[in-house]
Amino acid sequence: MGKLTYFRFAYSIVKRDITISILHIGFSSLFCFFLIFGIFLLRMDRTPSNSSSIELFRNYPQLVLLLSSSGLVFMAITRTLLRTSDAGIMMAVGGNRIGTVRLLVSELWILHGTGFLISILATIFFPPWVAEGSSLFDYGKAFCICIFLISGIGSILSLILTFLDPYRSIRRGK
Repeated sequence: MGKLTYFRFAYSIVKRDITISILHIGFSSLFCFFLIFGIFLLRMDRTPSNSSSIELFRNYPQLVLLLSSSGLVFMAITRTLLRTSDAGIMMAVGGNRIGTVRLLVSELWILHGTGFLISILATIFFPPWVAEGSSLFDYGKAFCICIFLISGIGSILSLILTFLDPYRSIRRGK
């Protein structure tokens, strides 16, 4: 069987809600695809962008980056809030706060990491840019931004959930 780790337990939570997890991975891959595309557009933008000009607003590369980042943040918030009852159960049976936060963030890493890998495959097979302009640094920057957003928002929200009354959060989750 092996040792029970946070990733193994988070994987069992992902398997428990497989339908929602598949939808979450699908939307995560879509937002990660546009995150990679936004970073590419930002790097290739040679003209100064003025966000107050209506003419340049159509070609504003930061808009793609901001919208995809906010989509990932929203997905992390909703997935963590769906786990309110799980956090309440872990705290009610004597779980520690750090372990609960690690478990909930590990679940987000599994979901968004899978979505990011699917988006990398999508950019390889359906590149939204010319091949000469692509760079591995775009993928690295997008991965760092994705992990930073998911880990930061997920851990802050998970920590807040551990301070709630566990029995009230269990009742709310039913």
